[in-house]
Amino acid sequence: MLVDRTVSEWRDNRWQSENRRLSDFRSARAYVLLGEPGSGKTTAFEVESKADGNASIVPARRFIRQHVDSHLEWRCSALFVDGLDELRVGAGNPNEPLDAFLCRIEQLGQPRFRLSCREASWLGQNDSCELASVMGNEKSHLLRLNPLSPEEARAILVDKGVKHPRKFIWGAVDNGLEVFIENPLLLETLAAAVVSGSWPNGRIDTFERACGELAKEMSESHLGAQDGSPFSTSKIVLAAGRLCALLLLAGKSGWSRRGPGNDDCPALNEAEDEQGLLKIALDTKLFEGSAETGRRPRHRSIGEFLAAKYLDHAITEKCLVPGRVLAWMLGIDGLVMPDLRGVSVWLAAMNSQVRGRLIESDPIGLAFHGDAGRFSRSETQLLLDGLEAKLPHRREWPSQASLAALVAGPAREILWEMLRAADRSDAKQEVVELLLQGMAEVPWGGPMGAADGPSRHAESARKVLAAVVRDPTWRSWSRYWALVALTHVVGNQADHIPIGDYILD
Repeated sequence: MLVDRTVSEWRDNRWQSENRRLSDFRSARAYVLLGEPGSGKTTAFEVESKADGNASIVPARRFIRQHVDSHLEWRCSALFVDGLDELRVGAGNPNEPLDAFLCRIEQLGQPRFRLSCREASWLGQNDSCELASVMGNEKSHLLRLNPLSPEEARAILVDKGVKHPRKFIWGAVDNGLEVFIENPLLLETLAAAVVSGSWPNGRIDTFERACGELAKEMSESHLGAQDGSPFSTSKIVLAAGRLCALLLLAGKSGWSRRGPGNDDCPALNEAEDEQGLLKIALDTKLFEGSAETGRRPRHRSIGEFLAAKYLDHAITEKCLVPGRVLAWMLGIDGLVMPDLRGVSVWLAAMNSQVRGRLIESDPIGLAFHGDAGRFSRSETQLLLDGLEAKLPHRREWPSQASLAALVAGPAREILWEMLRAADRSDAKQEVVELLLQGMAEVPWGGPMGAADGPSRHAESARKVLAAVVRDPTWRSWSRYWALVALTHVVGNQADHIPIGDYILD
């Protein structure tokens, strides 16, 4: 489903929306399009390139590596270069990929161009200044895809065959999965995950179900080849995970199902193992592309989930030493390598044997982009302690789904203790504010509320939160988020809250 997406533009040191669409920038000399994983950057480029009439879409990896003399069409068409982040995450110097891109643009005579990048991989003012250095007096635009509007989400659901899109969206909200209806990839994933009629329990269950559905669907190349014997869906998913893990750990982009392959897209026989099973996995809808030019994961987010699922299976069922997996993923500084961060976030949620070490390495990533609802009390405390130390240096923003998952676990009880404690340090209050934001994203009476009964738990929360709202020793933002959480906790009784008693200074 191709939708003309709305965007915000970075102007005057802030994001300004003004209900503008990406199509409004078709006459622009150049722009950079930012967005979260799966937000629809590639699809948006497909829409715009078709509307342009004289455009070329090229992956950033190929654009950097191919010789410009071999692609004369790049000189006279609008270039849609997709995925700067996929180059940046694997580079030692994060400035080098953008430098290489701009060098190519100058070699081509400065054609019109559009560049996409994950928002977390764009280096802010530094990147913008580098871009301006090759633009001369001409203006480039820094844009960010807005979340899907309800109308856009409904249009996609109708296109996917969902009979009651409004009811579907209400169900997602009731299950605390709002973020899945704001992101095209996650929306399609969620739609595939609820084919059975029941709603999944959290992000892992959602991706688990969706990947299972995609594993059942064979591509046209497999239907034509009719090779390989049938395997169970679970085996196909694990085989897909093995292929994704090998690609991500080796820094490759895909597999050549036929032919010798190349450095970026090795031949499938290099994966060894059961070739028949691997071919079937590669031919499912978990991957895209052709057998000749290369099959790659349908989306990086799906590839990262599948890779983590395989590594978890290898550790728990195949006796793969956890320390070896960590050695593959951690750099010499003991931190998770940037291009494997997505895998580490999923793996930490799945596997308790590596979880502690991954929490120590990247508490921001696990809290902001993970599924921490499965963590134990001690693991959650370790995560929050790590957050407290790292938050003053953060350069990214948490996803709503991740904060909701975090607060759905033991963090809720830890939060009550933090709210009753005397510590009012800025770092402690930043952690409190994040947890309070997460509380506003989960249906009350969920995993933690169900244990002692939602009503009793809500009454306890109401007293604690009301005390924070009234307490001037908490900073204004902490009290604001406590009020937001309080309103969420009381739900339908919000009209009976004496809001006047809670007005902040």
